[in-house]
Formats: sequence, structure tokens, C-alpha cells
Amino acid sequence: MKIAQSLRLFRNVWAHADLGELTENEIPFLDDLSRAILEYVYSGPKLVEKVQRRLDEINNPTLPPSSTDLFLESKK
Repeated sequence: MKIAQSLRLFRNVWAHADLGELTENEIPFLDDLSRAILEYVYSGPKLVEKVQRRLDEINNPTLPPSSTDLFLESKK
């Protein structure tokens, strides 16, 4: 929800260049925000799948253990 609120603050500047310009201080914030959105959209579902698989392994010891690290692999 906080991401959506942050996006609302800048949406008009992004969409309509004649409404203003981004400052040098805002650019890193928007870069981080864009990366967070992309990670959430594209990496989030796979991470949730891996977490569920690990939880299944913990709750059912007869399952073969997965060899993937939840966080290291998601950064590849």
C-alpha cells in the first residue's frame, strides 16, 4: 500500500513533463521505488513458491529437501 501511495505522489510528473521536473533528490527515490515494484511483480511470485516449498518440506519430512537458497537464488 505504501508503494501505491508513493507512486501517486509522482504520477503526474511522470505522465506530464510540462507539470514539473524531478529534482536530483527525487531521482534515487524513484529509481529505488521502480526497482522495488519490478522485484515485487517479477520475483515475488517465485519467492513465495520457494517459501511454500520449504514450509512443505519442514512440515512433511518425507519430501526430498530442496537445494535452493531462498534469497541467494532470487538475486541471480
